[in-house]
Amino acid sequence: MAVVICAGLLGLTFEDRLRGSVSHESDIAEPPPETDTLAGLWDTSYGPMTIKVNSMSTGGQTEHVTGSWKQGSNTGYVTSGTFNRQSGVFQFSFSEPWHQATGTAQFVRGSDGIFSGTWSFTGNASMSHWSMQRPVRLSFPGE
Repeated sequence: MAVVICAGLLGLTFEDRLRGSVSHESDIAEPPPETDTLAGLWDTSYGPMTIKVNSMSTGGQTEHVTGSWKQGSNTGYVTSGTFNRQSGVFQFSFSEPWHQATGTAQFVRGSDGIFSGTWSFTGNASMSHWSMQRPVRLSFPGE
């Protein structure tokens, strides 16, 4: 039996996992095989995100998505977005009710399956980094 645990429960930062600075590497198996869909749970540099595919277009190459992420005790929302399976580009609009703000983000999927990109609030030219990857899967002896 495999268990999926978010990095925060392991005491690891997202950045530590990206750098491979894990103290119990023997306990961590490879991430689950990547699928073509963006749907599901993701660990992001701002907290866990869940994405739902609402529809498909362009011959099944583009997913239209919504979702949410937890940032501490706050919940942010992916209000609308698209993921192009062929190019690996995920772009979306979001809202952060605790800031009374909206914005946009764009990620690109790397060959390692990690999405990396930038975001900015509406009306602000300043951009910040944001990245995401599937949660780490742990396996235990005897599985």
